[in-house]
Amino acid sequence: NEPMRGIWLATVSRLDWPPVSSVNGRSADQRIAQQQKALTDKLDKLKKLGINTVFFQVKPDSTALWASEILPWSDTLTGTIGEDPGYDPLQFMLDEAHKRGMKVHAWFNPYRVSTNTKPSIIAALNRTSSLHPSSVYVQHPEWIRTSGDRFVLDPGIPEVRDW
Repeated sequence: NEPMRGIWLATVSRLDWPPVSSVNGRSADQRIAQQQKALTDKLDKLKKLGINTVFFQVKPDSTALWASEILPWSDTLTGTIGEDPGYDPLQFMLDEAHKRGMKVHAWFNPYRVSTNTKPSIIAALNRTSSLHPSSVYVQHPEWIRTSGDRFVLDPGIPEVRDW
């Protein structure tokens, strides 16, 4: 059993993936192709470096990088919270990592709702109200607190922990 040589792959604010350029003025097909190529290129490089485990941030905030029943799609993928990216990024990561003999661990940020409290973020969260699922920000405003410059879920509320 070989030792774990892992890396954290952050999706919050598109720090490591997907590329910022992939959501700017691209068709859906171009965006998907660019995101998938960026991820396979990254996995190839990590494999060459001897990395065998990726901690993949699948819940960077109150959004998801998979088709969740309780979280809308992440805006890191398309630029819009709740917009279906046209593919399953988590499944793509699993398939591509496994092809390279790498393990994947899902990395959740359980309590972060947003990375800031700007009016544009509040508007984007509120625009999910007609989506299924909508943002927890819309569903349960009583669970939301402000911590520093971001919205977070209050872990002191039992329903938050259950959710």
